[in-house]
Amino acid sequence: MSYFLIVSLVICGIYENSYFLIATVFDTEEDPEYDVVTGKRLVHENVKVQRVALVRCILMSIGLVIFYIPSIILMFVTAFNHDLLYTISINQTLLFCITLIPAFDPLWSPIMILLFQQEFKEAFVEAFKSLWRRCWPSSSQKQVL
Repeated sequence: MSYFLIVSLVICGIYENSYFLIATVFDTEEDPEYDVVTGKRLVHENVKVQRVALVRCILMSIGLVIFYIPSIILMFVTAFNHDLLYTISINQTLLFCITLIPAFDPLWSPIMILLFQQEFKEAFVEAFKSLWRRCWPSSSQKQVL
């Protein structure tokens, strides 16, 4: 139980450090031909990149919270109140939902990657189209075959 909580906190810490690393990298870059116009443009671009990184890190952390908090709460509550575990186990639907929710976490990360990474999104769409054409050829392709 404590290992699960520690790993969850470490993952949140990685997301937080990712944001601050990106923010630091963009804050330390300097333009050798610095002037007011270039400086304002660079600051605007840096802030834009930092906001995007922050939103991505927050969404990944929200996924972690949504998928694992119900299980963590169930583990802590039942550790102190064994009768509650018996009560919850009688309600099979509730127990099933609480234990099934973490199974959606492996889907969350790829969905977020496809949502935010344009190159991966384009590659996925092309691969999906190619697979679709192979599995269900159009009528013009059937005549050729």
